[in-house]
Amino acid sequence: MTSPLFQKYAVASKHAWIVGDIHGQYELLLQVLKQKGFDPGSGDRLFSVGDLIDRGPDSLKTLQLLNEPWFYAVMGNHEQLLLKGLAAMQGEGSVADILNWQSFNGGDWYQPKSDTALQVAALLEKVRTLPIAIELETESGRVGIVHAAVPDNIWLDINLLSHADSQKYILWNRDNGLKARSFEQGELPSNDGNLHRVEGIDKLVVGHTIMNCGHPVLLGNTLYLDVGAANGVAPAVISASDLLALNRQGRQVS
Repeated sequence: MTSPLFQKYAVASKHAWIVGDIHGQYELLLQVLKQKGFDPGSGDRLFSVGDLIDRGPDSLKTLQLLNEPWFYAVMGNHEQLLLKGLAAMQGEGSVADILNWQSFNGGDWYQPKSDTALQVAALLEKVRTLPIAIELETESGRVGIVHAAVPDNIWLDINLLSHADSQKYILWNRDNGLKARSFEQGELPSNDGNLHRVEGIDKLVVGHTIMNCGHPVLLGNTLYLDVGAANGVAPAVISASDLLALNRQGRQVS
C-alpha cells in the first residue's frame, strides 16, 4: 500500500542509490555520483534521505533535483523549515519561523522578491508533497528510507504517518543517531548493534545526525548516512546492493 506520505518503489538493487544529507553541496554530489558510476541512462535512480538545502553553497540547484525524473526524496527537517518559513513570510506563521530557518539553520540563501524566490516558488508543490518515508523493494531485500528515525524501532505503520507527533519524530529525532555516533567512537559495547535493530525491514537508511568520523555508520540494520555535508563534506552515496550486503557494524569505508 502507498499513500502520499509513504511511497514504495520496485527497483533492481544495482540501480537504486541512496544519498545522505546534501545541504546544498551540488557540485560535490555530482563528483561523487561520477565516481560511483551513477548513470540515469542505464536506469539508475537516486533516493535521498532529505535535507537537500541550507548551509551549503547551492541550495537552489539541489532543490531543483526534484525536477529530475531519476531523483526521489523524503521530507527532511530543513524542507519543513523552508515550508514554515515561507508560510510565515505570507502571514501564516510567526517571525520565529522565519528566524528559525534563515538565521539559525542556514536558510539565508533565500531572499524574498528575488529570482531565486521565483524559482523556489515553482518547486513548492513538489516540496510540500514529499513523502515522509520511502520503501524500496529489491530482489535482495527491502530498504526503508526516512530522514531521522522511526518510532519504537519498528518500520512504519502507514496509518501513523499522518500524525503530527510521528512526523516530528521521523524528521527530528536524534536518539539513535547519537547512539550510532557513540558506537563508532567506541563508547558503546562492540555487540551493541544487535540491540538496535529496526523490525519489519531489512535495512533502514537515515540522515540528520552527522557521523563525526566522516563515513557512514551501521548500527543494527540502520545505516546512518549523514557524513557532514552541512560542514562542506561531500554527501555519502551507497548502492542498495552494497547496502543490503553490509554486515560489519560501525564505520563503513568504501
